[in-house]
Parts: sequence; C-alpha cells; structure tokens
Amino acid sequence: MDFGSYGKTWWANKWLSSILATASEQAVLQGLKFAARGQVTSIDIVDNRVISVVKGPNGGLHNNYIVFPKFSKESSEVFVSFLKQQPAELLAFNNKALSPSLELLMSKSGLQLFDDPAKVNMGCDCHDERPCKYLVATFLKIAEEADKEPNVLFKIHGLDLEFIKDYKPDAMEMEAPSEANLVRSFSKATRLVGTSAENTAGNASANGNVAGVSGNAAENASAIGTAAGDSDEREAQNAAELSHAEDASASLFGGYKGSGRES
Repeated sequence: MDFGSYGKTWWANKWLSSILATASEQAVLQGLKFAARGQVTSIDIVDNRVISVVKGPNGGLHNNYIVFPKFSKESSEVFVSFLKQQPAELLAFNNKALSPSLELLMSKSGLQLFDDPAKVNMGCDCHDERPCKYLVATFLKIAEEADKEPNVLFKIHGLDLEFIKDYKPDAMEMEAPSEANLVRSFSKATRLVGTSAENTAGNASANGNVAGVSGNAAENASAIGTAAGDSDEREAQNAAELSHAEDASASLFGGYKGSGRES
C-alpha cells in the first residue's frame, strides 16, 4: 500500500504496513488527507500509550487513544545487552537509522517492533470501524516522526533508547567507513505541527549519510580486544549497566487538548 510521503524509511514503512494491515483503503486515503492538511493537532506518548487529537472535516475534534504492547523489563535488558555488543547496529542507531539485522536481535530478545494490529488496543470517539481515518492519520504522523528518529518506535512500547546513544564498549575504537552497508531510504522532510529547534536539528542529522561498519568477525574481535572466555562476564556487565527509563513520556506535537465530537 502506498503511504505517500509517510514511511519512507524501511523501518517506518514496515511498521505502517503492519499496523494498517486491517485498515480499509478508504480509511487510509482519508487519513492521508488529514495528515497532509495538518489536521492532527497533537500526539502525546506516555509510556506505551499514545493520545492524539485529530480535526474532522467539519472542524470537530476527535480524541484517539492507542495502547501498544509494552516491552517487558527483562526482555528489554536482554535486547540492550545484545545491542551493546553490536557495533554496526549501534553506529546505525546513533545516526538515526535502524540496521535490518536489528530485527534478529529483537526476535532473540522476545520483542516485536512491528506491531500486529490485533495486539494493539485503539479507540476513537467516532463511529467508524477501527482503525478509522482519524487513527490512520495518527499512525501516519507517528511514522513520519519515526522516519527521522527511529527511537519513536521503541518509545511507543515503553522503551526509550536515548540513553544508549553514543555508547561505546570499553577498549573499542569505532571508525566510520567510507561506504554505508545498511539498507535505508531518504526523502525530503515533511514539516511537522509545532516543529521545535530540537526536531529541526534531528532532521539535519537524519538526512546525513549513514555509515556502515565493514570488516569480518575476526577483525571485530581483534578491535574489541576481548577474549572468547570473557564473553559471559561482559554480557552480565552490560545487562547490569542498563538503566531502564520506565514511565517516560514524550510529546511529538504539543500538549493534549481538544474536545467535541463529530460523526
């Protein structure tokens, strides 16, 4: 399904394709219009919950809520431990991108980033079938933000990975090679409602080239300088370093407000 200017990166597009798998074509088309016209007035993320307000065609405001499956603390710790041992994935994440191999790490950790709509609790004060055009517009704007900052897809599951950015394992020197080796597509940034200076800076970083990490497994082992016998000790240390930021909240478009209903 074509989502227009939304979901231009592989991760945001895959997330949209998953979450909107059961949406009608009409709901997607109307949602695209609402998103493009700036009718999504606010989106707030509170832990694994999203609250949004979308303006209807007649000016009425519709309140939406979405509850995503929350990543457990135990599985999150395992995932972060794996991630800290993967230079390529870390480098990509620091450059506001996701390496396709990240899916394997998440699967091994028991986490699912690309949501099954049957496992997502969603509602709107309209009378249309779910996901309605107002929910679709909300999903599209979340994907737009995830295009520029993939951490958004983790935040909506209650895991904020901001703390791991720029993390470098001990005794490891990371060099960015001249050629990227991960899959990523770029597009011109779409203006957001309530764009802040911080978002603008994030856009500039997101539009840079994502450097891949080359070299075989033996070279990585040499650069890290860790003996095979120390791997269990390092994994335990990495897991202990995790400071899980639960109950984090982030606002993409401003405060939650709005009332009034519209059929």
